[in-house]
Amino acid sequence: MKKILPFTFPLILVLTGIFLAFKNYTSGTFLIGWDSLHPEFNFSEAFSRVLNGVWRSEQGLGALAAHSHMADWPRIIILFVESFFLPASFLRYSYIFLCLVLGPLGVYFFIKYTLEKYFPAFLGGLYYLLNLGTLQHFFVPFEMFITQFAFLPWLFLFALKFLREGKKKNLIIFVLLTILSSPQAYAATLFYAYFGALSIFVLLYKFKKGVILILVTIFLNLYWILPNLYSVKNQSHVVVNSKINQLFSTEARLRSLDYANVNDILIHKNLLFGWKAFDFEKGQFGDLMGIWSIQSLYIFAALSLVGLIFSLFKKDKVGFSFLGIALYAVFFLFGGGGANEILKEALRMPFTKFSIILMFAFSYFFAYFFFKLFRKAFLSKFLTLIIAGGLVFSMLPMFQGELISPTVRRNIPNEYFELFDWFRGKEGRVAALPLNTLWGWDYHSWNYEGSGFLTYGLKNPLLVRDFDRWSRYNEAFYNEASYALYSENREAFANTMQKYQVKYLLLDESIINAGGSPEILFIPEIKQIVLDLRYSEVFRSGFLSIYDTHTNTENISSPTREFGSILPSVGPAEELIISESFGEGRGFPEGYNCDLKKLGKVYKSNLAGWISYRAEGGGVSCDFFDYPELKHNQAYVLRIKGENRQGRSLKVYLQNWEINRMDLEELLPEGKFDESFVIYPSATLRESEPTRQETSPQGYSLNLETRSFGRISSENVIEKIEFYNADTIRQVSDDFTWWVNNLKIGNVKKYGTAIYKVDVEGSGLMQLEQGYEEGWIAFGATSQESILATMRGVTLLDHVKINSWSNGWVVPPSIQYPVFSIYIVFWPQFLEWGGLILTGITILTLVRLKLY
Repeated sequence: MKKILPFTFPLILVLTGIFLAFKNYTSGTFLIGWDSLHPEFNFSEAFSRVLNGVWRSEQGLGALAAHSHMADWPRIIILFVESFFLPASFLRYSYIFLCLVLGPLGVYFFIKYTLEKYFPAFLGGLYYLLNLGTLQHFFVPFEMFITQFAFLPWLFLFALKFLREGKKKNLIIFVLLTILSSPQAYAATLFYAYFGALSIFVLLYKFKKGVILILVTIFLNLYWILPNLYSVKNQSHVVVNSKINQLFSTEARLRSLDYANVNDILIHKNLLFGWKAFDFEKGQFGDLMGIWSIQSLYIFAALSLVGLIFSLFKKDKVGFSFLGIALYAVFFLFGGGGANEILKEALRMPFTKFSIILMFAFSYFFAYFFFKLFRKAFLSKFLTLIIAGGLVFSMLPMFQGELISPTVRRNIPNEYFELFDWFRGKEGRVAALPLNTLWGWDYHSWNYEGSGFLTYGLKNPLLVRDFDRWSRYNEAFYNEASYALYSENREAFANTMQKYQVKYLLLDESIINAGGSPEILFIPEIKQIVLDLRYSEVFRSGFLSIYDTHTNTENISSPTREFGSILPSVGPAEELIISESFGEGRGFPEGYNCDLKKLGKVYKSNLAGWISYRAEGGGVSCDFFDYPELKHNQAYVLRIKGENRQGRSLKVYLQNWEINRMDLEELLPEGKFDESFVIYPSATLRESEPTRQETSPQGYSLNLETRSFGRISSENVIEKIEFYNADTIRQVSDDFTWWVNNLKIGNVKKYGTAIYKVDVEGSGLMQLEQGYEEGWIAFGATSQESILATMRGVTLLDHVKINSWSNGWVVPPSIQYPVFSIYIVFWPQFLEWGGLILTGITILTLVRLKLY
């Protein structure tokens, strides 16, 4: 029996993982949906984006990297090697399944190394595999979390081996594991959470050697840490202030706080259990996770806590270090105190950042309980069988195909692969249609729900809503294009395409308005506008069409006109056109709960000219006020005054009756608020075009929502709702300026996404068709020598913003030579390349280090 023990339990864990993989795989489907990464659609472009990872030219108008895309390179290499013998549809499955197996195996070997017992190590590994935390991370998997699940125990194992034994071999293996686990840093906050846990563990265990591991970890990751620090400094305000995040982040934070209690943290339960997904068959939203029996899980959590107490009584040094990281994780899972207020955006969903760390700590304490309990061999075997069976039974649906949600196992229509093939070798920015929503979340008739995937198959820059979070200019394009489209203002739409240098329009008719009317998609109107503007249809396959706008696709140009905002400027308002009375017959007579399941309770109180709304226990208090007298061809200013007294603030939606579209969706500030919003006309502003018929539907409805999140109640008070008539003081068609530009652009060479060499003649204004960012610089040589050969006589050009979004530089007439070169550089890219050099130096130094 003793001879087979060394490989018996690891083999059982591996076979268990393989069986789960088998039961959660649907042959021929792609693992796609929700948030997912797909380098397998275009490996060459994926490698290019890793090497040039700081400026993301593919993200619409271009954006500074908010995610650390370059850290994903080990996973991309693995998938690329696999692509030679595995079908593309299985590649993402293969990585997810590999991580599913590696994680519990790492826990087993960690515990076996520390406690030197097989049975507790096996139970610890099984606990790590079979719990609600693992379920939630794999149900709608995202690579960075799955990577941490796989490599966290292995990293701690060889960190501990180095702390105890020294030895160069242990340090080198730790280095290799650190490199392989770098995809966890795709979201930098996840890596920083891991780094905090590692630092606590190693410093508590052995301070001096712990410092070595900390420094090694930092130097191996400088290639993405340095760009990330630049991004935090220069872009964090853009991310926080984006419309999508303003609406979503507060809600996500409150959903997380609803699970910030002892009962849920003990069993690793969090916000996915309250999340909704669209049921394409029923045509309505339902629970994502369904119903799970969780009572037995408290027994295993209790055993982990007893194991923790045992480890402290026995003065177990590893247990003491694990207590440190467990408290660290629990602190943030309970809300993070003041840190959560400072880092609201980064810590809006702490479960995703700290749950795997806590699962690992609980696995160790779970094993430690049985380590102290097992004294006789027979008892060990019997209890191991009972406990293992209990773990399997408690998570039985995982073995029935419910570890990975069927909603992310989908067949991708062949139209998309034809689209990818057609775009190969063709340059030009692409705008995706329809523009029915500001949310970067797509629903397709072929049962897809998620943040999109087209960018992985295209080399072209792609304007989709998911990229609005990373650039205010992407969001500005959506606002202007949406306004022009839904007002059916053809000239404004054409000017928007020219202003933002959109070469192609991609119309996807498989997109649906989930749970609502298809009219909001505006598909017939889009086709008519495209026809009227004489855009050429250059591709059609099934539900996909591509139209060429005939816009110039040059990356570098010398513009002769500048567009202002395509949105109309709104002038002085005429006083108290409409002031809400909150009187009888206005809105619902009493509190109305619009939660789909009618959870919780809601209240409405009308008190002396103002209204209070309250929601508790998951209830959603909804109300509405109709304004049929408002006209769609008129601009208005909406004023809302009130106070958020508790929970999430008031969310308002302004529904356009004519097109059944929400023309406005806003989340009002916390505390007291007095906010005003511009309501743009949805009828044409052009006097030369026929106005809409008076018989067309007119008016708006203002919908109010006060939402509670489980035990987190919400209360909002409304004092005033007012609409003011606004005058439009500038016509869309006149919203640009002409001038003379004497600069001529010659040969242009592009190196990656960060360097351009431009031959120019004359003086004037030069434009780079990328979103304005201070990191872009341009300089020219005043001598005929190559700029790469000498830095003498370099002139740094003045950096300006063109068309309210792109980079421009003023080329002065003082440069004497008729034809000379200008170099445009995005200098933060050198932070990645410099970090890679330091990473290489670190590895070489460690290899040559004399350590025994």
